[in-house]
Amino acid sequence: MILPIPLQWQVLRLLKGRRTYQEICDQQWVLHPQESCLTPRAIYRSEDLERVTAVHPETTYAYEVGRIQGGKVDHAATTVYQIRQTHIQNGSVYKGAMRHCLAPAQTHFRSVSTTELLDRAALACTFAGLRYFGHFVTDDLTLAMAAESLAQPITMSQRLTTHQLEYRHLFGIDPLPVVQAQCQELLIIDDVGQNRFKRQRYERMRSRLRQLGPSTCEGVMFLRKSSGVRRVSTPTPDTRSTSFKSLFTFSGVAKVSMYLKHIGLFS
Repeated sequence: MILPIPLQWQVLRLLKGRRTYQEICDQQWVLHPQESCLTPRAIYRSEDLERVTAVHPETTYAYEVGRIQGGKVDHAATTVYQIRQTHIQNGSVYKGAMRHCLAPAQTHFRSVSTTELLDRAALACTFAGLRYFGHFVTDDLTLAMAAESLAQPITMSQRLTTHQLEYRHLFGIDPLPVVQAQCQELLIIDDVGQNRFKRQRYERMRSRLRQLGPSTCEGVMFLRKSSGVRRVSTPTPDTRSTSFKSLFTFSGVAKVSMYLKHIGLFS
């Protein structure tokens, strides 16, 4: 009797321990090396940090303070991991004792009726990108750009919102949605570093947006408060004279500059 793939993983995980795709890959190479750069200090008052009582569970206070203080920042390399003979099922990639979970689906031992056979594919989705729209744009769309030059980009099959479909269409990105598949050669790209290669893909997205045409709006500032009637404001020739740009008068800039010098951010 052949056990279902998720059940095989459960057994092998108990026998061998958890494994990662970095540990079990057949080959790996660097698409773009690690980079370092200097970042300026954020604009803040030291006494404001005393009001911070907690941080997100996935980070630490020391790490966040280090980010706003500026200095040297290391951007991780973009690395490709090649894994042969993998199985994709219910939003996860399996091989032996390794499970790379992507979609929010739980482990199901029953498989679907059809299994796709893929020769060579590259993952074009992330755990966060399948959940949050912001990560979908900045992580998954850029990852698909990197993947399309290596193999057939694939993503976990899920229902997309209208905005996600429009963004894919706008940038010409169309990864293959997969529910269940057996892949002869799968590429998983570690693409978390904000290195030059990642910034080049951001710029491709910006260039595509600029091709849609110049903006007809000089700028509007929206102030969110806890009360009031929800409304949409469109600039008119009469209101553009008081647009966002005109808020920054010479007097205002001078006052901001004097304050920043006073707290020691500029000399």
